[in-house]
Amino acid sequence: KGVGGGVVSMSHFLPCRQTLPDWVFPVAQKLDMKWINHGAAAVSVKFSRVAGSVLIDRQMRAITTGTDTPHIHAFGHSHRPKDFMLNGVRYYHNPVGKKKERDYKMLPSNPEPQCLWTRNGPA
Repeated sequence: KGVGGGVVSMSHFLPCRQTLPDWVFPVAQKLDMKWINHGAAAVSVKFSRVAGSVLIDRQMRAITTGTDTPHIHAFGHSHRPKDFMLNGVRYYHNPVGKKKERDYKMLPSNPEPQCLWTRNGPA
């Protein structure tokens, strides 16, 4: 372990339920239906029933379990930005999404790459 040591893991699919687009409080144990207050609520509810993989979360957490190694997990699939810490792991999603989503202001109109790690560690 040298300068900037740590782990960046990645998955296309959502690694846990807390990474769902409508999940407001990462420490909450279940999805609160009050959080879903938009025009695509029916789609969000359906997505919440299948998204978030306990297996992916367990595998990626096993990499740094029992250490103080910084860990960032970048994920995709949901088309909604997320950036939060949960139990020692930073979860990050910076989607480009579809043009229609950007036009409707669901995402930034010109998404840009973000620095997650520098030579000195997490950004």
